[in-house]
Amino acid sequence: MARHWLRRAAALAVTAFASPALSQTEIVADPAFPCEGFCATYNEPQPPFKIFGDTYYIGTTRLSTLLITSDDGHILVDGGFPGAAPVVAENIRSLGFDPADIRLIVNSHTHIDHVGSIAAFQQATGAEVAASPAAADAMEAGHAMSNDPQYRDTPDPDFPPVANLRRVQDGEMLTVGVNTITAHFTPGHTPGGTSWTWQECEGQTCYDIAYADSLNPISSDTFEYSANPDYLAAFRNSIQVVKDLPCDIGVVPHPELVGLLEKVPAGEPADADAFVDPGACAAYAEMFEALLEERLVEEAAN
Repeated sequence: MARHWLRRAAALAVTAFASPALSQTEIVADPAFPCEGFCATYNEPQPPFKIFGDTYYIGTTRLSTLLITSDDGHILVDGGFPGAAPVVAENIRSLGFDPADIRLIVNSHTHIDHVGSIAAFQQATGAEVAASPAAADAMEAGHAMSNDPQYRDTPDPDFPPVANLRRVQDGEMLTVGVNTITAHFTPGHTPGGTSWTWQECEGQTCYDIAYADSLNPISSDTFEYSANPDYLAAFRNSIQVVKDLPCDIGVVPHPELVGLLEKVPAGEPADADAFVDPGACAAYAEMFEALLEERLVEEAAN
């Protein structure tokens, strides 16, 4: 624990004094994907804040993005719409960290509101992008795959494509500096959906943090879960996986679903104790388990 305490002291020193030395790495929104109307409402800036240990919320008011920091580089978790790229980058800088120090980028699922800025961050930082095989296929194509419940058969990309991906396996652990995150495959909302867990410590206090993927059973008008029994079984298994995640602090791609930002007083530092809820992941999974069952009842009635 002593090493972790020294690491935290060093990080605080960086936050206090490093801003003038930050690189001028430019993170820009992809001009081919303008953010207007609906998208713009999801890109409203949110002041960044520390959740616990080396984990920070750097996303917008409607979409989560996390930064896990270390002296040897940072991990970026999700990225929001393409238009969120400069907003997220500015949040990183305002905390005293440098976007250029991102070494690894991971993702919850491959819809534009969560994967949209990953290409921009990869191109600007040279960071490795890691994803499940199914998610990697979609990211390389810049398009949801045909087995995605929300698949749209259109010729144009859904989001900026991402190249040079590392395909990870279920349960694989990825390390940057002293931080190790674990992949948990949770297909359902998308075929390649992935939840991530890691542990943070401050002094003698340690918490497991879970970034639980979306479990919302929404789809296009032509997709039916009941007509795809293997996919439905995988979805139900994913719900159980999320229930069982090591989860003292639960964060999800849409922060309002766990009331995350409501726990941050306006203009004041966030209280780490406010985020601690060992039942958060189970409650989140149970909410969507009920919605999935409702959806199946609707399908049977049609």
